[in-house]
Amino acid sequence: MDTYDWIVAGGGASGISLVNHMIDSGLKGNILLLEKAKKQSNDRTWCYWSKESLPGLTGSDSVWDLGEILTKKNEEKFSMGRISYRMIRSGGFYRQMYDRFSEHPRVEIRYEKVVSMKGYSDFAEVHTNQGVYRARYVFNSLLPHSPVAPNFQWGLKQHFVGTWIETETDTFDPERIRLMDFRVPQGGEVQFVYVLPISPRKALIEYTAFSLNTWKRDRYLAGIKNYLKTYYDLENYTVLEEESGVIPMSRQVFPRISDERVVHIGTAGGMTKASTGYTFHRIQEDSKEIVKNLMETGFPIPDLKATGRFAFYDRLLLWLIEHEPHRVPEVMRQLFSANSADQVFRFLHEKTTLVEEIVFFARLHWPPFLKALRHAVFKTQPARTMGPLAKPSHIDVPLS
Repeated sequence: MDTYDWIVAGGGASGISLVNHMIDSGLKGNILLLEKAKKQSNDRTWCYWSKESLPGLTGSDSVWDLGEILTKKNEEKFSMGRISYRMIRSGGFYRQMYDRFSEHPRVEIRYEKVVSMKGYSDFAEVHTNQGVYRARYVFNSLLPHSPVAPNFQWGLKQHFVGTWIETETDTFDPERIRLMDFRVPQGGEVQFVYVLPISPRKALIEYTAFSLNTWKRDRYLAGIKNYLKTYYDLENYTVLEEESGVIPMSRQVFPRISDERVVHIGTAGGMTKASTGYTFHRIQEDSKEIVKNLMETGFPIPDLKATGRFAFYDRLLLWLIEHEPHRVPEVMRQLFSANSADQVFRFLHEKTTLVEEIVFFARLHWPPFLKALRHAVFKTQPARTMGPLAKPSHIDVPLS
């Protein structure tokens, strides 16, 4: 049996980020990273907002300082202010990180499928399809190995298909992202298109819905095709790549630790913000705090869970999304019209004070939230479950 100081199960965004922070910090000990296969392709796009690129990364693939939200009646153009909206393509991130790890003397990468993991009083064990490994702690990013997996309550899902396209003529404004375009048919669900232009002729066009059920692939692609024809007068373009995903917008409580020595990270550790699906920046903060705690106390768990009031805010918005989706486009537009973009993003990062939040909400149209408050608090119902965790074909955390 091979023994390490730290085992990281899962080589996606959260697992890779934690290993990256571990070796950047000077944390002592040998690290084993387990992933079923080497990741190299651009299978997803991660976005976050920040004043500068996150530590340990060579930089974002693209950066925007302007954005817009469109509804059928209004449009809201805004500046990001003191921050920028940043994008990282997963292929480059994977290659950069795996190349770095392969050259590091304290990191070993094994491409094996994790079968089970178990923590004991003094160590934790991981069983793969090829062996058994032991460490002081195991950091798990694999949702099927989370304690919530057997009875996971999906509730709402953020599901999408995105296509990277290239046009024959200048079409897009590369200085401005289209964060949400609600002019597409809503059909009783929250639906919008997300446009990330990286040049006048190249952009990611993503068709997204917030709903209880996912769709067949052709429905998303038809939505993208119709959107490009309607709003860009585009019929001739080249599809370069495609990505898709399903993100849980769940009120499920995700335990941070199980069996004493198995620590859950990423979506499996509750790092996906329920009301938006954004995860990537929260993963970086969580990784940094885990490493800091290991170095200072030997115990890894950071205190990064949402405070009660932020979980409550998420609950209100989730109620609106599920029960009154027709109100959501104007609510989202109004967030940016009544407040500066950096205030909105600080709020979504859960970095605002209660006083700031009172001012923030005082600027909004109250009736939708009062109705959500009445139902969410006084008529509480359990979150709906849409079946077992393995039902969706693809779990992703791409726009985080």
